[in-house]
Amino acid sequence: MDPSWYASLFRAESGKDCLVYKCCPTSDSVEHFEAWLDQSVSLHGHCAYNLVGAASSLPVGETHPGPSVEEAASLLHRSNEDSSASKPSVHFGCVAIAERHLAKNREHENMVRKIGWGAEWFVSQGIFDTEATIALLNDYGALCKARGIVPKKVLLTFVPCGRTKTMDFIRWLGMNVPADVEARIFSASSSSSTTTAAAAAT
Repeated sequence: MDPSWYASLFRAESGKDCLVYKCCPTSDSVEHFEAWLDQSVSLHGHCAYNLVGAASSLPVGETHPGPSVEEAASLLHRSNEDSSASKPSVHFGCVAIAERHLAKNREHENMVRKIGWGAEWFVSQGIFDTEATIALLNDYGALCKARGIVPKKVLLTFVPCGRTKTMDFIRWLGMNVPADVEARIFSASSSSSTTTAAAAAT
């Protein structure tokens, strides 16, 4: 499904701009990404994108057909330079993954590098492990201060969950959910269901 087309449905109903996520490397080619971007801006009117890299690395010697996030960022800049007065300027941000920071302790460096590419914001994955997010934000702030960089905003994502199947999907996406947090979620969900059922019976 084309994310630009899908986002246009929300834009039409809400009258609000949408943040369009685009996995850059999975485009058929760099030229295909450029054509997609042009259509996304010209046809659907989008101007805000979250550029995402590939979910996993390829074997040695193989490459993805589409642009890297860095290359896609350059293409967005070029689109702005080539745009006419009737075409809106485009802006982009990237993801910030606390779980990746927990494992490799360098997500803050990735964020600062992406600021250099022109990223104007970061969006976190769904937060269930607060300690990982706090550690990432602290390290990000300290690195920006050390390098004299003005930090870009970080948008924190909170994901509701009330079913075990949803929790399985959340874990599949790579979000870390501590056991005690999961227990509290489903304990609260069970309590809420019991209260609702009791109210309906009275």
